[in-house]
Amino acid sequence: MDINFLNNNTERTEFLSNHWNQKHLHIKNAIKNIFALDQETIHELLMHDDIESRVVIEREFREMQHGPFESEEINQLEKEKYTYIIHNLNLLFEPLNKLAQHFSFIPNWLFDDLMCTYSAKETSIGAHFDPYNVVIIQAHGKRKWELQYNFNEELDFDHDVKVLKDFQPDIEIILEPGDVLFIPRGCAHRGSSLEASLSYSVGFKAIQIDKIVKNYLAEYLSADDEKYLDINKTGNDIDKSIIKSVKKEILSLVEDDEALTSFILSQLSEPKNYYEFDNEEASDIDFNLSYEKNPDCKWTWLDSNKSIQLAINGHTYQIDSNTFNYIRPYLEMNGFESFEFKATEEKLIKEFIKILIHQEIFVISES
Repeated sequence: MDINFLNNNTERTEFLSNHWNQKHLHIKNAIKNIFALDQETIHELLMHDDIESRVVIEREFREMQHGPFESEEINQLEKEKYTYIIHNLNLLFEPLNKLAQHFSFIPNWLFDDLMCTYSAKETSIGAHFDPYNVVIIQAHGKRKWELQYNFNEELDFDHDVKVLKDFQPDIEIILEPGDVLFIPRGCAHRGSSLEASLSYSVGFKAIQIDKIVKNYLAEYLSADDEKYLDINKTGNDIDKSIIKSVKKEILSLVEDDEALTSFILSQLSEPKNYYEFDNEEASDIDFNLSYEKNPDCKWTWLDSNKSIQLAINGHTYQIDSNTFNYIRPYLEMNGFESFEFKATEEKLIKEFIKILIHQEIFVISES
C-alpha cells in the first residue's frame, strides 16, 4: 500500500488543529494499491471463535446477530441485505497493522481498533453518532456517506442497533477505493453501500472519565479494610458531623496522588483484548534472537522528574530514565516488525526486558 496523506508533521499539525474533534476531512486517492480482504477471508473470520464479529440485517427494522457463525448461517445471510462487522483486524493482518500505525502520531492509548464493514449492495446500518473520532478508509466498492453536525439525538428503539429517529443530513460524500473520510466525535453519519462494499474504520476513543472514576471507586470499595463511623447522639435527626466525616473519607480517596496517577495510567493503557499472563519466571534475554512487539500493546508514561511511571497493557512500572530511553524505541515499533534488542550489560534494563517478554509484550519473531 502507498499511503499519501498525513505523512509529515505539517499535515498532521493542521489535521489536529482544524479537524480532530471538530470537522470532517475527505481525501480522494489517499491510498494506492490498498489491501482489501476478499469475501472468502471475511467468511472465515466470521466463523472464528476468537474473533469479535456481528452482522446487521436490514429488514423492516435492523436486526443484529453476534458471531461466530456457521457456514450454513453465512449462506443464509448472503440472501439478506447484510452488513458484516469484524473487529481488531490490526492484530491479524500485517498490512492493516501498518495502516493503523500510520496514525501513531495520535496517542496510542486513544486507539481502539481497526475494524472492517462489508456490506451487500444498497445496504446501511442506519444513521448514528459515535463518542469517538473515526477514520473511514474505502477498500472495495463505493459507499455514500451522509453527515449532520447539529442533530436530534433521539433514537428509534425499534432497531437492534442505535439509529437516529430524525436524521437530516446536510453533507454527502461518495467514497471509492483508496479514499479516506475522517468523521469527528459527535458528528451524526450514515454510510450506505452503492454496491458490494468493504471499508475499514480506525477508531480513537475519548477518555471516558466516568468509567475511570467508577473503576477507581470499585477498586477502593473492594478492599478488605471496612470502615465504620461511631454514633453517639439522641434524636432521629442527622448531625452535620456525619456528613463531614463521610465527605472527608470520599476526599481522602484522591489525596494519594501517586496511587491515583498509577491507576489512571493503568486504565489508559488497558488493552481492548484481555489475555492472561504466564506467571512462570522468564528466561534470560537472548540478544541474538529476533523479537516482535505484540500488536495488541497499549502504553503511556508520565515523567515525574525523579523517575518514569510507564504503563503497558494495564500494568505500571516505576523505572529510571535510562531504562525508559532504552525500551521506548522498541515500544514505538510496529507490530509484526522484527528487531533485535541492542546488547547491554545494564542489569536493570535486562531484568525489565525479561519482565516484558514474560508478559508477552515482546515475543520471539517467527519470521
